Amino acid sequence: MPSVPEYQLNAEMIHDMRQQTVQDHLSLEVDGYQCDSEMLGDVLLKAASENSTVEATCIDWGHVADSNTIR
Repeated sequence: MPSVPEYQLNAEMIHDMRQQTVQDHLSLEVDGYQCDSEMLGDVLLKAASENSTVEATCIDWGHVADSNTIR
């Protein structure tokens, strides 16, 4: 059985670091009943990293608020 490295990143750790970086640099604070700061950061970063739009990202991810709410 291969050994597991002592220090190994996983998706949750990367997500948490990315969220903290977004909050530190963009100061996005949202606390609505349909959208929060984490959702906003996720949608904006996915749209930017895929050279897409907020609308397309919201459609692609059915579990987030609609694009008008995000905007």
